Amino acid sequence: MGLPNEEARDLEPRRPGLVALAVYLVAALTLCWPILQGKFLAGPSSDQFEAGYSFRHFAAEYFRAHGSIPQWNPYLFGGMPFVGAASGDIFYPTAILRWFLPTDVAMNLGFAVHIVLAGLAMYGLLRTVRTSWAGAVTGGLVYQLTGIVISMVHPGHDGKLFVSALAPFLFTGVIWAIRDRRWAGYGIMALATGLSLQAHPQASQYLLIAAAIWGALWVFGTEGPKGPDRWRSIGLAMVAVALGVGLYAVYALPMLEYVPFSPRGDGGYNSGWEHAIQYGLPANELVGTLLPKIYGGPDGGYFGQNGARLHSEYLGPLAILLAIAGLRGNDRKTSRWAMGVIAIIFLLVSLGGDTPFYRLWFELVPMAKRLRAPGMAFFLVAMSVAFFAGLGAERVFRAAGSVRRITIAGTLLAGLGLLGAIGALQLVSDNIARNPGFEGFAERAIANAPELKADGLRLLIVTAGGLGVLLLVAKRRVAGVGALAAVLGVVWADAWLVGRGAFEFSPGASVAFASDSVMAKLQATPKPYRVFGPAGQVGGLNPYPKSWLMAAGIPTVFGYHGNELVAYDDLLGGKSAWKNQLSPSLWKMLAVRYIVLSQPQQLPGFHLVLGPATTYFGPAYLFEADTIPPYARVMAGAAKVPDAQLAATAADPRFPVDRLAVYSDTASVSPAPLNGQIPEPSLISATVTEWEPGRLKVALQGSAPAPEYLVVAENWYPDWQATIDGKPAPVLRAQNTLLSVAVPAGAKEVAFVFSSAAYAKGRMISLGSLAGVLVLFGMPLFGRTKGARG
Repeated sequence: MGLPNEEARDLEPRRPGLVALAVYLVAALTLCWPILQGKFLAGPSSDQFEAGYSFRHFAAEYFRAHGSIPQWNPYLFGGMPFVGAASGDIFYPTAILRWFLPTDVAMNLGFAVHIVLAGLAMYGLLRTVRTSWAGAVTGGLVYQLTGIVISMVHPGHDGKLFVSALAPFLFTGVIWAIRDRRWAGYGIMALATGLSLQAHPQASQYLLIAAAIWGALWVFGTEGPKGPDRWRSIGLAMVAVALGVGLYAVYALPMLEYVPFSPRGDGGYNSGWEHAIQYGLPANELVGTLLPKIYGGPDGGYFGQNGARLHSEYLGPLAILLAIAGLRGNDRKTSRWAMGVIAIIFLLVSLGGDTPFYRLWFELVPMAKRLRAPGMAFFLVAMSVAFFAGLGAERVFRAAGSVRRITIAGTLLAGLGLLGAIGALQLVSDNIARNPGFEGFAERAIANAPELKADGLRLLIVTAGGLGVLLLVAKRRVAGVGALAAVLGVVWADAWLVGRGAFEFSPGASVAFASDSVMAKLQATPKPYRVFGPAGQVGGLNPYPKSWLMAAGIPTVFGYHGNELVAYDDLLGGKSAWKNQLSPSLWKMLAVRYIVLSQPQQLPGFHLVLGPATTYFGPAYLFEADTIPPYARVMAGAAKVPDAQLAATAADPRFPVDRLAVYSDTASVSPAPLNGQIPEPSLISATVTEWEPGRLKVALQGSAPAPEYLVVAENWYPDWQATIDGKPAPVLRAQNTLLSVAVPAGAKEVAFVFSSAAYAKGRMISLGSLAGVLVLFGMPLFGRTKGARG
């Protein structure tokens, strides 16, 4: 049901969209302004600081050098597919910025722009359902500043932020397509689907399911099409979504190919029920939507059942009061019902294993068994709250809201703040801290008591002030621009007080990622080689956290990714534990030339090269092997063992690393029997003459009377192709995870190239889908041209 035109235009300026954009820009700048001073929007606990910068810088540098996207990442975990293993926003439009701007500047813009876009997108959605300008601006600001949106900068989860910003655009496209019969609506649906999938596939899965619910209720609602038009709309919507999924094919096909080789494969480390319910939103932490200090703070202060929390689901009292005001009404029934259903469903999804609902979700929804962190679905709850807040703001500004309902709700929220301020909620906080397996959490909860009291006082003051403002506006004591400014001011102030802590900054990359003496020594060493820095339980001895050295183009044994090759994890002793990582024989196998430690040590077979050296994180000591281990070896003999025994065999300290290649019993190779004897060292030497991401050449010197076996200290994957003296040769998996070929007598050169057929096919599909999306946007022009000719 539409609203009278004179009401729809209340408080509307001459350039409504531009003024709304200005509001969202100012709000974002109050949080992001240090980027204007050259700071990097990534603190020490951010994934971007520890790994995201490295991934993005590597891809940008590679593109500048080769004019293409890298397919193989040789710098982490012995090498891994760059696209297939998923390495961030490789094909999202923000990647283009990194081709022309410094990586950290482009990443800053990605975060800041999408915070603004989140508000602008919600504003657009509310305007599409014919909400007044003031109501739409308010709803947009509420959404932009919800915790689940702005706090994504703290853990560095840019992909989740991107999906949150795109969500209202997708919902707007559905309305344009179904209610307004606009071709551009189908184009928006396709584009938003493809972009969200490129940004974060799991968050996009939640969004697409929500959009399906939204679309179904519009199609079959009172404002939807009737008769044949209804089925035409459904068909076109399916085409639009298919085109959006097609845009994602360039990323999706390599990832699907990679799943069986990753920790997410069947029975892998990252699969099953216990994995799936990790990082849900615990039900006892829902009160954090108003009192985030109820479970402590980030960076070691959190004491909830997830073990770690760097984000927030904070909504705030003003958002909730406005949403309550917007729940009732006889207008916009389709959108109200749809948003209400979406809020309930995705709140249940967010709660994960805390409700029986998620077991049903786990069993029925594709890929749910391979994913985790259902708490990220809360952005759809926040979007629903912001939508209703926009409707409620409209009613308040028009003095049509229920003063009684707002007063009751505000009193209850203020009462919650009062309980927190006097310490009456400490028992709730103590209950959250009762987590078996997490030592010291009870003590954290006790130490957090003053913070919780202060947070309660904040909630009390903000609720009282906000309630007062709403009542003054609802009773026409304050009106016009002054009323809007007062409401927006309270919304912003509350969100700023809570959310500003999520915005941690580091010096720009020219300072934070600048080369030090250890890095300079490593960079000056001709590649290939590998650096060992401890990880897992002994990771504290590593002076360079996570994937830091990758940013400097230094290959490492470990790093930070989370989706490395499972065969490599098995060889090193299991994901995250890596109990074999201190094995000298594995160091030789993986061509470890250098070791970096934060403390001096006696390392047999290694000597100190530098140290103590000053790094960004503290002191570092660099050790070099007394004898440089070869990156490629030729073995005179080989053996086959059952695949289940391959990792244990290769990792055994007694395994003759330099004399024997060991293959799975399913490998397409037939080595000569060993007759119980370890073969003598090969007479053929191997020298790596070319090494870059996805390309290797090995020169062979010497001869042998029979075929022998080349093993390279780079991970095997099916997309590697090999030639021996220019002729194709089968690529084998040796030592459980390494590249290998059988070399015939007299062979002189072996070349390896990483080439993904899945990527090539996906790229063709994505380009075709992009053309289809352009057709959807261009259909109105086609219609006008046809009409003119007629």
